[in-house]
This record gives sequence, C-alpha cells and structure tokens, in this order.
Amino acid sequence: MTGTMTQTLEPRGGHEHATNPPAPPPAPTSFAQEQLWLLDRLIPQRQAYNVPGRFRLRGALDRELTARTLRALMERHPALRTAMIEDDGDLWQHVRPTSAVPVPLDWHDLRGLAEAERAERERELALAEAAAPFDLDRAPLWRAVLVRTAEQEHVLLLTLHHIITDGWSIQLFLDEFCQLYAALAAGLPSPLAPLAGSPAASAQRQRELLRTGGLDRERAYWRAELAGAPATMPALAGRPRPAKPSYRGAAVEFTLPTELVERTEALGRRLRASPFMVFLAAFETVLLRCTGRTDILVGTPTSGRGGPDEEKLFGFFVNSLPLRTDLSGSPSFVDAVKRIRATTLAALDHQALPFEEIVRESAGRRGISHHPVFQVLFALTLLQENAEFGALTIEPLPTARTGTAKFDLAMMLYRSASGMRGAVEFATDLFDRDRVERLVELWTALLAAVLADPELPVDSDLLPHPAPEDLAAPDEQPPTGVPAAPTTAPETADRALLATVWREVLGLHTLDPDQDFFDLGGHSLLAMRITARVGAALDLDLPMTVLFQNPTLARFCAAVDAALAEADQPAPGADEPTTTSTSEGQS
Repeated sequence: MTGTMTQTLEPRGGHEHATNPPAPPPAPTSFAQEQLWLLDRLIPQRQAYNVPGRFRLRGALDRELTARTLRALMERHPALRTAMIEDDGDLWQHVRPTSAVPVPLDWHDLRGLAEAERAERERELALAEAAAPFDLDRAPLWRAVLVRTAEQEHVLLLTLHHIITDGWSIQLFLDEFCQLYAALAAGLPSPLAPLAGSPAASAQRQRELLRTGGLDRERAYWRAELAGAPATMPALAGRPRPAKPSYRGAAVEFTLPTELVERTEALGRRLRASPFMVFLAAFETVLLRCTGRTDILVGTPTSGRGGPDEEKLFGFFVNSLPLRTDLSGSPSFVDAVKRIRATTLAALDHQALPFEEIVRESAGRRGISHHPVFQVLFALTLLQENAEFGALTIEPLPTARTGTAKFDLAMMLYRSASGMRGAVEFATDLFDRDRVERLVELWTALLAAVLADPELPVDSDLLPHPAPEDLAAPDEQPPTGVPAAPTTAPETADRALLATVWREVLGLHTLDPDQDFFDLGGHSLLAMRITARVGAALDLDLPMTVLFQNPTLARFCAAVDAALAEADQPAPGADEPTTTSTSEGQS
C-alpha cells in the first residue's frame, strides 16, 4: 500500500442500540445559538466557531463497530442531527430523523507512507478538517475522520460547530463513545441510562423564565454590575481597531513550570481561592500595568448547565460571564485575589442570565468592530485523561488551530495530570506575534514575583514592567473606517418605507432617526427581519452587516440609498456589444 485510501463508512445491518424515534417538531434556538448563527453570517472567517478535537486511539479498532457506535450516539443525542433553519426572521432547531442523516465518518489509511510523509499528511488532514466551514441549515453539524497511522493506531479528528456543542459535550461524547463501543463489541445492550430532557427543551425553559420574570434578579445584578463599565479595553498593540475585523488570528503556546503551578495552588488554598482566581489576578495585574486602567473587564466561560439532567446532554449550553474587577487604590496582590474571588463568586451566583441578555443590560455600544462587553477572555480547562474501553485507549492530542480569533486576546490554560500548558489566541488585526510572546513572558515573570511576595502592591515598581512599546495609549481611538453619522435621515422616496419597517419590527409608534437600534431593544433576529423586509421590498440584496454598521435609521437610510445607487450602476462592459471572433484556420 503506497498511498492514501479514503472511505465513507455507514453501519451495516440494524442499530442494536437504537429506537430511532421520530424527529420532534422544530423548536426555538437558545439565545446563544441565535448569536452564533448571526456571527456565521456576519464574519468572513466562518470556521472561527469550529470546535476541533484530535485524539490518538491505540488498539485494534473495528471500522464497522466505530460507525455503529457513532450512529448510536446520533440516535441518543438530538444535537448530533440538528440543523438551524431560518423562517421569516425566526430561527428554529430542526432535529432530523436518524435515518435521514448519514454518519459523517471518513477513513484515511496512511500506513503505506513513510514516517515523515505520514506525519505531514496527518497534519494536513487535521488543518483541513479544522478549517472547513459548516452550512448551519444542513445536518449533521459535525464530522469525524479516522486516520490509520499504524497497525494498532489511529488518530480521530473530530470537528463540530460550536452551535451544537461545547467543551463539556466533547468530553461526554468521548465517554459515551467508549461505553457504547465496548457494549457493541461484547454484544451487550447500551449501558447508558435514558436521557431526561433535551437541549431544545432547555432553550424553551430559558425563554419561558425570561418571559415570566424568573431571571429578573439576575438581570438587575448585571445591570448594576456593568453600569459605567468601559466599552472596550485599550488596544495593547498600537494598531487602531478596524471597523470590520477580519477575525484572522494566531496563537502563542507555552508551558507553565510545575513549581509555579504548585505555588499558585498553595496560595489559592491559603486565600480560599481557586487556582483560576490566582492566575486571573496575575493576568489582570498585567493588563493594569500595560493599560494604566484599574477598571478591568475580562470574560470567562461557564458550563451553563442547570443540574444533573443537563450534565448528561450533548449540546451548546456554555455561557459567558463578564468579570469586572476594581484594582484601584494600589491593592496588594493578596487583596487583588480577594477582590477577584468576590467578583467571580457573585458572577457565578447570577450566571443563569444568558450572555446575550447581559449584553442588553450593559451600557456599552454594540456593533461588529469588537466583541460586546469584554474583548479579553480568560479560561482554565481541566483536560480529560486517557480513556480505556476494552483493548482500546483514547489519548487527547493538541488540536489544530483554525487560524481565527473571536476576541482581541484569549488566554486559555489547560490542566492535566502531566502539568499545565496554555495558549494565548490573538487577533492579528491588532497584535503581532512578538508582542503576544512578550505578554506571556511578562505574565509568567509577574506570577513568579507575586507568588514570592504576595503582599506586593499590584502597581509596585518591584514587579516586572512591560516594555515601553507595549504600553497602551491612554484612550483607544474609535474604529477606523466608520463613516460619520448624519444627524437626520436623508429625504428619499424610500425613507417612509424604511421607517415603517423599523417601527413595526421594533414595536414602536414613533422613532427618532438618530436613536440607536440596540438602545431601542434591537437584537440579531430583529436585525435579520429588518434587512430581509427592506431587501424584499426594494429587490435588494441587503446583508445584516449594513444595519450593524449603521445602527440608526438615519445612517441605515443613507446606506440603503448607497446600495440602491450601486445596484443601478451597469456592470462593466454591460453596454458594449458582445462579439465572437474565430482565429483564421481554427475549426
């Protein structure tokens, strides 16, 4: 065997672990799914919300059993056969019947390649899988590739769209894959208990809570917590923020010395704080020393699961929480950890409000030039350990990068039995790699310094300093490329139509042309309805980005006028006669 063999596998015979229930009726999406669906249409790098996984499988792997195991998982978890369908401005989860969705499993046999060529080919496959976008209206929104690298070894490339999954779900996928594979191999029934609930039911319950005021306590907390918060962090890179971010990104990876991790955990125990809180305190100290700002906003993900039943569901439950810390008054590092501990615990106590609703309660301006509320993310993840099922073991491997960034900066720490590693993902619109490398070095050095003397003030001259070129400007400039907003809507024949559409969609009797769409209660689905109705009425292809970039009626009218004028322009060469010439002697 000298090359690569690719097969698409489907199970043969019956589904021993399947009941193949009928598909449920369409259900509303969650608020978080709405946001991801919108971003899929707004951003140029659609693979930004791909979630790639890479795992080494050692042992004798039966291909047919693998396909049957994946089929059983699809039958068990509706999210694995769900598509997102937009219908007249509303977004719905459509769970397809199991029989209508193929198992998305490909097989590549690389045993015939030389070792170096085999490694390069596996790397290429991993990068290609991570970078290939999904069509959200077509199920399944995940795919798997098995790469055979040796007689008793495979690499599993698992790629899912974030709209159906989160980190918790991937661990659940692997755990249940192991149990189902072992049961199928032994001819036994599924060992998994029936599920109580579904992601769609959880989304409906969340919407009902919001509608009936069940989350008013959380809403009031976040409104007060984010009052007067800065709209953006000062850029650390010295480059202006573009009006239309490219979402291109890269990452700097690093490993933390074991001694630093152990000392961090020891300080956390002393202060009744988690390692996450101590690491975050050092990170926020770096942000303070680079920006001069003491009002620090950093986001972090939480599981978003409300109890044991939801912990067993595969789906997109994760929620994002803003953590706002006041580092004014030159606190010691110990005091900074205590402040972050209090902030984190309070945020967790009010985590039930979806981030999309937190955004509405914040006073910050929304748009597409930056992530709302916070632009810097900090996360600590406990990595799954090697799993065994029968004669097979599954070992997690470093994943391929998608070449994208969803935030200005995202520092992600990964804890496992073998130690702690990290990665800082950064937007290449704003940062050069060497700048981020210096940031990681500064954070590591500062962490060592404050662990040696935790009573040092966070602004102490005894702590490591950022390089002069890494200091942020005092005030960030507004995004470049944003046109000035007209003070009144232009008098055009279509102004009345556009104003009527805005009023009807937003449920308003009167409308000031200079009021912001988001301040009026607008959100992604309402933006979709406005642009869809205006586009249909004017026979105009009008993307939602037009409204996000022009969020007042006045600016929206001007943008629509410009689009109409451009549409009326003849295509280059449209008025020239079309001729066909034949060269002499050509038959």
